[in-house]
Amino acid sequence: MSGPQPPSSAQLVLGTAQWGMAYGIANRYGQTPTSEVRHILKLARNAGVCILDTARAYGQSEEVIGSLTAGDSDWRIITKINPNLPDDKQAMVAATMASLSQSRQALARDQLDTVLLHRPDQLTRGDGAAWRHLLQQQQDGAIKRLGVSVLTPEQAVELVDHPQIEALQVPFSLLDQRLQRADFFERAQAKGKEIFVRSVFLHGPAFLSRSQLDPYLEPLSVPLGVLDSWARDHELSRAGLFLRYAQTKGVHLVLGCESAQQLRQNLATWRLGALAADQVPEVEALVPELPATLLNPAQWQLSNRS
Repeated sequence: MSGPQPPSSAQLVLGTAQWGMAYGIANRYGQTPTSEVRHILKLARNAGVCILDTARAYGQSEEVIGSLTAGDSDWRIITKINPNLPDDKQAMVAATMASLSQSRQALARDQLDTVLLHRPDQLTRGDGAAWRHLLQQQQDGAIKRLGVSVLTPEQAVELVDHPQIEALQVPFSLLDQRLQRADFFERAQAKGKEIFVRSVFLHGPAFLSRSQLDPYLEPLSVPLGVLDSWARDHELSRAGLFLRYAQTKGVHLVLGCESAQQLRQNLATWRLGALAADQVPEVEALVPELPATLLNPAQWQLSNRS
């Protein structure tokens, strides 16, 4: 009898912000060179990873992806429209049209697989003009699936019941239990929503030693220390603990990828599978409720921010 099968890599998504710009407080190399992206894509394909996450706002990310995947329909690409749309309805539609056109040209694809609003307020601003245009594009066959990238767990909980939203990209990590406490993942599954979790490593602190934390993030040092102790007792790295915990939710995980070596490390951890069911409440109990100012990178006031 064969043993348990390793987890499928199909739920792993490559975050590509680093391919278009320097991104993330734990980023050590700046923007990933195109030659390295080519190596990453080959490694990912061989591992069964076939989804890329990008956005108009990610510098040259779409252009890099398009130059390396043009004509290859095996890659599923998720992108997001321009986050900065004007308030005027007519101008908003024009800006949405321009964003979609630029994405198609950059990605070298006539039909976009999955398009997300980059900000949840774009769903209703301007009497919903941008969203209505996306719905029409979907009806015309120019877009397959539509969704929203949210900034906070509260927004995710609010939108999970929206009948027109097929996909949600949400922030979630071991340090941020708000979606877990709201039974969000169970509700999303019941509604048939496709969920993409980002910020699995809380935008970088999961990779930093306690001494490397910016003074603003110093309150994270205590819970990180407790988690480090648990991870050592179970022969895990801290990053491995964060990833294997997120795997327990059974959703797509968007992991930023700045180098092939980083992808190899994430794949090695991924193949170990999720934490055991009895370990989940154990590690969750180690994390105190933390303020949103620490859990939302958009609110961070880092002393070393350029």
